[in-house]
Amino acid sequence: MRRGLVPVSFLIGSVLQVAALQSASAQSRGGFFNDGNRDGVSSGFALSAIGLGSAAVATSAVNLIHPTYLGGFIGLMVGTAGIAVGADHLDGNHGTEQVGSLTLGLGVVSAFTGVYALVKAHEREQSRGRDRDRDRWRHSPRRRHGMELMPDMGLQRGSPAVGLRVHTDF
Repeated sequence: MRRGLVPVSFLIGSVLQVAALQSASAQSRGGFFNDGNRDGVSSGFALSAIGLGSAAVATSAVNLIHPTYLGGFIGLMVGTAGIAVGADHLDGNHGTEQVGSLTLGLGVVSAFTGVYALVKAHEREQSRGRDRDRDRWRHSPRRRHGMELMPDMGLQRGSPAVGLRVHTDF
């Protein structure tokens, strides 16, 4: 059932983008308003807006359903690209501003869900590590023995000293 959400999210993003493009295109041809100041949206920007909008909605859906490091990173990158493209076209004509603001908004949502996925994936990884260490200690037949060797730096008689610190467990 979860697998059906991604194609639906692509469809929703594409429908929103196409509706904004058709509205801007109809206005520029005099369909809704016969105003000479409203121009159409360029085809390059229209294609990039549809692609980025669809990718932003899809990565947002995936990051909310199953947050992972990779999904969060991709969502953050797609969101950043959507924000950049949308913000670059906010100062154009009316149609370009509509499509640019929609692309910007979808980019913001994708970026936020990307950050959410990164945080959730990190929390899940940390809890797995704690559980694994606790189970390993609890179920081991004997206590762990080991030695740690790490660099150390400190002040000794007012001057800095560099050395190695040794920590052992018996």
